[in-house]
Amino acid sequence: MRSARPAERRGARMGHLRLIRMCSALPALPPPHGICKSRLILHSEEGNGPQRQSPVNQDIRILPLHFLADGARDQAAALYWQAFQGKLGRLLGRGDRALPVIRAALDPGHALAAVTAGGTLVGVAGFRSAAGSFVSLSPELLRRFYGPAGSSWRLGALRLLGVDTDNERFLIDGLSVSPAFRSQGIGRALLEELASLARAEGYRAMRLDVAESNPRARALYERCGFRVVQKQRMPFAAPVFGVWSCNIMERRLSPSAP
Repeated sequence: MRSARPAERRGARMGHLRLIRMCSALPALPPPHGICKSRLILHSEEGNGPQRQSPVNQDIRILPLHFLADGARDQAAALYWQAFQGKLGRLLGRGDRALPVIRAALDPGHALAAVTAGGTLVGVAGFRSAAGSFVSLSPELLRRFYGPAGSSWRLGALRLLGVDTDNERFLIDGLSVSPAFRSQGIGRALLEELASLARAEGYRAMRLDVAESNPRARALYERCGFRVVQKQRMPFAAPVFGVWSCNIMERRLSPSAP
């Protein structure tokens, strides 16, 4: 049984990511160079789209996004937008308008990063807790970028998705890997580090949502131990977000070693 730790306390501790084995004493890296691009929709799809091997073999480190220098925030925003523009394009506008919004909405304390030895961000995995989420499009943020009228309909559209919290399962909130670095186990490594974090926080299951129209992504998650536990239809949100239904997937976790 999971310990009866209050959700707020547990969520607030997640940002420390104390379990990440490879980076407990790493200094901030220099700003990564280059912009990673990918095409994902609805909680990541490393398996979606063409697969390309990296031109060089590089050591990849998994570490908390907030360990990186501030330049990584721009790369994370660009990677996230390339991943989710199919879902958020109607809501946030073109990339030149949306990227500043995404950058401001990012919480680096709710994400892990995959980084090359040279400091390039090639993957990111967000999560949600009682303390917040990787990308939070709050009313205040939307009013700042779109004004009272522009934020009003956008907030209404977001309400169609609902505010999803789950005290019983660790929620994954976006996973993206650069196309040039796919098929190298980066997505799996990010998921495994999230699983370690979830176990340490007392969770016995992880959850993510993936578009039903993306069987390749579903296959990726199934290889990582996830199974579909529910199908959710989204007819009212579909005209704005382009997703008519999604699969809710779950992975059971064994208890962490004492």
